[in-house]
Amino acid sequence: MLPNYFLPEVDELPFSWMNRLALANGFKDTNDMLQSLGFIKGKAVKRQHDYLLKITKLMPKNDWTITLMKMYLAEDLQQERLIPELNEEEHLYLCPCCMQEDIKTHGAVVYHYQHQYPGAFTCWKHGVNLLHVAPDARLKPIPDESDLTPVVGGYDSDREMRQFRRCYSKSSLYYRVTKYQLETLLSDNHLTVDNIAEVFRTTKYNEEMPVVAANIVCNSTMDSLTGYQKKNLLQLIFDDHPRYQRFLNNINYETMVGFEMKKLPNGHTVLHIKSANKYKARRERRRIKRVRNKIKRKQNRRR
Repeated sequence: MLPNYFLPEVDELPFSWMNRLALANGFKDTNDMLQSLGFIKGKAVKRQHDYLLKITKLMPKNDWTITLMKMYLAEDLQQERLIPELNEEEHLYLCPCCMQEDIKTHGAVVYHYQHQYPGAFTCWKHGVNLLHVAPDARLKPIPDESDLTPVVGGYDSDREMRQFRRCYSKSSLYYRVTKYQLETLLSDNHLTVDNIAEVFRTTKYNEEMPVVAANIVCNSTMDSLTGYQKKNLLQLIFDDHPRYQRFLNNINYETMVGFEMKKLPNGHTVLHIKSANKYKARRERRRIKRVRNKIKRKQNRRR
């Protein structure tokens, strides 16, 4: 058992908690702790998350700790479906306001689940844009200013929460995330949809892609796209497009019926994927689609 121990924050990434445990017990970082405890030998590992269960077994064996750790591990399983590889590589984000609060409370940064969701560019608690953390700084107790790169753009935390709340299928999620990014890029660059190709990250693209992107911005629903078109569009509008591709690949289109948003005592929000068996899920998606189309028709008649 570790001489100094504490429970993780309810929405804390596992590697973040393990690194804070390592620092509290006099180790240099998580890799140093894993080597000293005999869990790994030789060079450092990239995914400390793989050793989470081994570290939890070092916690005190009282009922309170066991119960809370079981709840934390259950939440972690939910979040693994949403956060590709739990962002332990190059895609790690934090909120500047949360960072100051956590340093004051814990003496080190705490990496929260919500800041790692693809499609979330802001902190839903404070409403400010996130900061990208340099890969070689993720194990630092407090990253240097030079390690942090602000996410630039006119992103809106309310819209981000709303887009996840209103998703009812994998296609709906893709449509809302790409539409949000395209509209933000157009607005930030003071462009109209006629010049949508100017916001693409590269000049190498098929001639059909500007039309595909414009249709997403202009229409209230998404036309049927091929897998190639969906993947290509992600590459054109997101710098970290592999993360979005993994995120979407983790979602089962047959069983998903939306997202559940859970507000936590610390003020943060986490997402859970709502699922059902494929037949019930199909009926539920159709029902939601009918209701929303009915609402849209009423709104159009009033205009």
